[in-house]
Amino acid sequence: FLTLAAWVIAFNEAFRLHAKMYGVARELRRLKEVLPAVVPYLLLQLIAMHAFASVGIAAWGDIPTSAFDGTEYSDLGYADLLNFQDYGPAFLLLTHLLTLNNWGATTDAYVGVSGAYWPLAWLYFLSFVWLNVLLVLNILTGALIEYYASADIAEEELEAKRRGFAGQRGAGQNRE
Repeated sequence: FLTLAAWVIAFNEAFRLHAKMYGVARELRRLKEVLPAVVPYLLLQLIAMHAFASVGIAAWGDIPTSAFDGTEYSDLGYADLLNFQDYGPAFLLLTHLLTLNNWGATTDAYVGVSGAYWPLAWLYFLSFVWLNVLLVLNILTGALIEYYASADIAEEELEAKRRGFAGQRGAGQNRE
């Protein structure tokens, strides 16, 4: 595995090379402008996922993956990779839920192993989907669209000023 410094160097080099490609430099500049404004929303998402992962580990961390045998969740191959036995698999499970891909199978499996506490399991998964998918991701998407739109407007205004200045300079040279 690469160290953090090696990853930073690799991404920096890739960023530098892509900046020289036609059209990519403009998008990378725009991304540099937009990213700082979106970071608070990303941090909100990570904090919410950390909280839900902690609760999931406390509630289902001691359940073996064999408890899911015979469920659609296990048949899809999720039980071994996406579970609440540790933070890594818990974050994978929650990221998987963010995509809403087979979230019903995941929810049904955890509701099934929750026994008498099945209403709390439903509350957990529905609140995660409602809070993170419907609220935070939509806010993040809206913020990205807004910041990209404002960057487009600013870039168009700058380009119009450049064209106007170049037109004035060219007209002044023709008069002399």
